[in-house]
Amino acid sequence: MASKKGALRKGGPGKAPGEGIPRRARIIRAAYFPFLILLALVAIASAAIYFLDIGDIAVYDGLPVLASFLAAVSVSAVLAFDVSLGGGVLSDDLLLLVGMLLWFLAEAAWFVYDAIFGVEVASGALPDLLWLSGYVFVISYLVRKLIALGGRSPGRIALVVLVPALLALVGCFAAAGAFRSAGDLSLADEATALLYVVADSAVLGLVLLFIFYIFSGELAAANVIFLLGFVLMTASDVAYYYYLALSGRYFSGSLADLGWIFGYLLVATAMAMTLRVISEPLLER
Repeated sequence: MASKKGALRKGGPGKAPGEGIPRRARIIRAAYFPFLILLALVAIASAAIYFLDIGDIAVYDGLPVLASFLAAVSVSAVLAFDVSLGGGVLSDDLLLLVGMLLWFLAEAAWFVYDAIFGVEVASGALPDLLWLSGYVFVISYLVRKLIALGGRSPGRIALVVLVPALLALVGCFAAAGAFRSAGDLSLADEATALLYVVADSAVLGLVLLFIFYIFSGELAAANVIFLLGFVLMTASDVAYYYYLALSGRYFSGSLADLGWIFGYLLVATAMAMTLRVISEPLLER
């Protein structure tokens, strides 16, 4: 039976009663469009700043912090509403929230390193540790949702995760070998790039499998937007580690940053849409 919680689900809310739920639903409805407008303004401002190159280091590093914070806020709102419906705090959405919070902390740590102290962020430093830790929770969330939506066995899902990851390893070693022969790639850079490409490949494998399950129900649009956000973040990771960072051409304010910013904003949008859909039927109570 499909799960009723999270962005990746098939239909409406659970039926568990609770005091004050209609009031919370009205608050959600009132805040929905202002929150979407805020996300749109952040997206427009980010695109303008990056394409026109009119920001400084604090702005370029601060925008991903803001976008990841908005994503974490949106996920936490869904989790809080699930709890009010009697779903319990230990729901699948908690995995996603922990992942988003770790990514927010990673963006904030990068901001502190780069914008405040002006220190070059080395591979394997605190931001990388936080980002990579976040992948564990995000991938766990996606796996649990896939099991709920499609009834897939964990073994089959493991194949979906491992096959693209192994293929990516081959490409990673080939690319790293090219950089190593040029003398531009340190062991830390190579190891970090390897971990990111494995994590990103696992996410993309899961996203591709989700395509078979997300195009139905009231939350179809939210599901598509949610997964598109992860596609954009994955694309930025690939661009960063294979084109920019390993070749020494990455800098804060490059267009690759927009993939992370828009990815976070799409996740925030999808979770806000999810919250609106699951709260609307409760307004009649």
